[in-house]
Amino acid sequence: VTDTLSFDLHISNVVTRCAQTGYAFRILRSHGLSGPAFWNVTRATLISKLMYASSAWFGFLSESCKARHQGVIQKLKRSGYLGSDFESFTMLCEAADAAMFSAILCNKNHVLHQLLPPVKNCNYNLRPRAHTRELPPSNTKTVKRNFIYRMLYLNMF
Repeated sequence: VTDTLSFDLHISNVVTRCAQTGYAFRILRSHGLSGPAFWNVTRATLISKLMYASSAWFGFLSESCKARHQGVIQKLKRSGYLGSDFESFTMLCEAADAAMFSAILCNKNHVLHQLLPPVKNCNYNLRPRAHTRELPPSNTKTVKRNFIYRMLYLNMF
């Protein structure tokens, strides 16, 4: 992470490490691993590297960085290391964010639960919402990109 909250160096390192894993995958294929078993190995190794701590940094990524991650996934699909119906990088990150936010909301002992804004008391009988928290005001672009803020506004409707 740079002083401007740019994750370009992190993305470059992750993409480089994923490219270096290609040799090991070719060896696995030559030894007869294929199909869903191979896809599970790819998901457990490379996709987990791409997704590691994505909730923390996904909001700060530029479109070019997202495209680089998606490029790795596309290459894995073309090579047969992943199924052709595998999700996009953005969809994977959004699903991981939603699962983590749900866990934070439901578990009062979660380490990030204390970072949530207070519960909003409403005297009206409104339709159910994804969360009952107050929406904090944002005054900077950086605040709008952090995980808690993104999830509160994403799950508002």
